[in-house]
Amino acid sequence: MKKPSILIADDVVEMRLLMASMLRELKLNDIIDVSDGEKVLRVYKTKKTDIVFLDINMPGKDGLQCLEEILKIRSDAYVVMVSGESSIDNVKKALSLGAKGFIVKPYNMKKVSDIIKGYVKFKNTPQHIDH
Repeated sequence: MKKPSILIADDVVEMRLLMASMLRELKLNDIIDVSDGEKVLRVYKTKKTDIVFLDINMPGKDGLQCLEEILKIRSDAYVVMVSGESSIDNVKKALSLGAKGFIVKPYNMKKVSDIIKGYVKFKNTPQHIDH
């Protein structure tokens, strides 16, 4: 399986850099990062990255709105919501809308690694194996 391409969306530059740094430690280098919801959708429509790390609170369109639009583009998109606010309501709403996971900031290597492992498992289920 090829290494996944990744889109990081967060309005805080330090959070994008931290996530990208952790992904590079996992030997993942096909990374694009953006700072707002409009850019998320523009990039995703053209690149259709394998994994999207999507902050909930961003200017313009928020992460939950972007999640819904990404899933209209590709119903099996692997989107992981990211937020500093881990309220049960946020987590439930994101998962009920179709997010594949939820990471509470600040990131740590174990959480990021677990998401990547989850993606590999997801891609290797019979209905998602590329032919």
